[in-house]
Amino acid sequence: MPSVVLDKQEIYYEEAGRGEPLVFVHSLGASGRIWSWQAAEFARDYRVIVPDLRGHGRSPFREEITLRAMAADVAALLDRLGAAPAHLVGISMGGVILQEIYGRWPEKVASLTLCCTFSKMPPDVAARRLAEREAFLAEHGMGEFAAQYVADTLLPGTPESDKAELRQTIAAMDREAYLQAARACFNADTTRVPPSVTVPTLVIGAELDRGYPPESIRALAAAIPGARVAFIPGAAHLAHLDNPAAFTAALRGFLGSL
Repeated sequence: MPSVVLDKQEIYYEEAGRGEPLVFVHSLGASGRIWSWQAAEFARDYRVIVPDLRGHGRSPFREEITLRAMAADVAALLDRLGAAPAHLVGISMGGVILQEIYGRWPEKVASLTLCCTFSKMPPDVAARRLAEREAFLAEHGMGEFAAQYVADTLLPGTPESDKAELRQTIAAMDREAYLQAARACFNADTTRVPPSVTVPTLVIGAELDRGYPPESIRALAAAIPGARVAFIPGAAHLAHLDNPAAFTAALRGFLGSL
């Protein structure tokens, strides 16, 4: 797996296929490996690029983790690989990062797919989620947290191999790196971005996502001029793992229409 050093921060990524660049950005605590199903599927028609965000997966925890820094890493990777403008797909924290990228470097974006995500979390919700995770991690390790997170997030029918992969990835993450990324994600405010978007955009929700229910997904889409909306049945927050076939069909239909 190749890596590049971007302003002292080493970023690992995987690349496959040929065609228009298509970049997948993962969620908090995960790595690019959660996109394995989609990467293999879309590499038949696109140049697929899947990075590990700083402090996640195989990208080491070298520099401070902020929303702007993670967005800058992805933007710089696109430049280094000559892959801009690219179709960008991000889930949860990845969707927030894509909004930050568009807000700062819109010329690098060909289209946006924002999955199970938000522009600004209600302050009381953000504070509660951070406090719960900080308290848990002060008493327990990342391994226990990973097991609880996977059990609470993925549906019973999701393949055990996907659950094991996500558990192992989160468990291996540095605790301080995780907390810095969580603060960056939960305290993010990209509400300035959606009204300014002019590229084709798909907003994807999941029918069983308790954290980001359909009404919040529709509200995000309504803030983006011309955005399309799709909901993945039989899926919760990490919809692309719970129902990869439906998720991929929605994404392929969107990209194929451009």
